[in-house]
Amino acid sequence: MICVADGCGGLGSRRYPLLKGHTGAYAASRLAARTMKQWATKGLSCPLSAMEGVRLQMDLQQGMEKQFQKFAQKNHMEAGRIVGSMQRILPTTLCGLLHGPGGDLADGCFLWAGDSRGCILDAQGLHQYTQDDVKSPLDVFERLYGDSALSLCLSADQPIQLHLRRFSAPGPCLMLVLTDGGYSCLPTPMELEMMLLSTMAAASDMASWQRKLGSALRKLSHDDATIVIAPMGFDDFDQMKAFYSQRKQHLEDHFIRPVRLSGCDRETARRCWQAYRPQYERWEVTGNGTDDWRL
Repeated sequence: MICVADGCGGLGSRRYPLLKGHTGAYAASRLAARTMKQWATKGLSCPLSAMEGVRLQMDLQQGMEKQFQKFAQKNHMEAGRIVGSMQRILPTTLCGLLHGPGGDLADGCFLWAGDSRGCILDAQGLHQYTQDDVKSPLDVFERLYGDSALSLCLSADQPIQLHLRRFSAPGPCLMLVLTDGGYSCLPTPMELEMMLLSTMAAASDMASWQRKLGSALRKLSHDDATIVIAPMGFDDFDQMKAFYSQRKQHLEDHFIRPVRLSGCDRETARRCWQAYRPQYERWEVTGNGTDDWRL
């Protein structure tokens, strides 16, 4: 399992004495990640059917809800004078990936709530398998230039709801989960793939890639940013670099250089995004096999 959680700073801005003055958002993301880690050590298996997925979904929702409510009660986290949609107790997003035996190389299941994302990067490019829980009807390109309030997150004062998305990705790939700070700082969705591949190309090993990717994020992001990556199907780092070299060149020629040469003109970027979009959006059934489903 890999996962990320991102506390919702606006909804969870209230500070609590028993948390040493930390906010509810700060505690929420850590509580969600800790709960996921506890489940991972118990040997969760990736569901192989929608029926198994429903059982897993119910178990995770009930378990998470119990942990959030227990933590809130222990730390006397009660609703303040700001109520309703303006404040939540322990609000956080979550995106996790279960990958286990029983299927092909890149079979897995994304589970999420909020706008932290789960993606696959294969020989055909970057694909987003999770769908952001936001109120805005705009696509992921347009939302980079406007606010997008969450329509769903985890919290202790509402029933926990998680989406599940089972997938089967053919061939070697990178599986990744990331918070919104890892993509909202970029001018187009294509630039996330470019950042991943360009830092990989400049690196000599996995540790070097991690440093270069982290440095690139720190220069761009004005928010907390976390990206967790699990390579699948590669013998070593050099093989992985070689595998993505042709894709990197295609991406640069068709989707990155035209936008940069235009001075990041919005209309040019939008045209390139429309050409990139069909292979990027994978949050519905993809047709790769009967194992693909979403709850």
